[in-house]
Amino acid sequence: SYNPSAFASESFIDVEKDSYYFESVSNMKNFGIVHGYPDGTFKPLNNITVAEALTIIFRNANIKFDNPNNEDKYWYSDVLDRAISLGIVSSSVNPDSYVSRLNIGRYIIGAYNLDTSKTTVKNVFVDTNSVVANTMYEYGIFYGAPSDEGAVYMPYDKITRADIHDDLLDIALNK
Repeated sequence: SYNPSAFASESFIDVEKDSYYFESVSNMKNFGIVHGYPDGTFKPLNNITVAEALTIIFRNANIKFDNPNNEDKYWYSDVLDRAISLGIVSSSVNPDSYVSRLNIGRYIIGAYNLDTSKTTVKNVFVDTNSVVANTMYEYGIFYGAPSDEGAVYMPYDKITRADIHDDLLDIALNK
């Protein structure tokens, strides 16, 4: 059986071994999905931006986005162009804005071509009945967080760089 700690051999200087996200972030680094910052940090508790989220989701889904002919100067230009061409985001999206859980779900659904019309579960979460949230649940990507009323999706909450890796590691291991 899979033992995540067997793979989590190295991480970033700001990802402590006793943190809840150590294994997922370390494994995603070892798989080449995430690279961190030039100074050796990962900044796990920072909210993730649109450009960062699309980059790691596309790497995880093996969606090629490098365009050697792109003369744009921004590091995220290729991934943003690819996301726009696939219809995952609109051309008006701000790549530096922080991403909500609902939009992370939309990006994952788009990148993996998950068919939301086949989602059969409903009312899984007490705070939303969104087809995006229900699809994330049905595909085993996100089961929600516990609350006194039941599982919550927190659709409009921002997601941290550490938290997205738990969801994506599950996808990577089940490919």
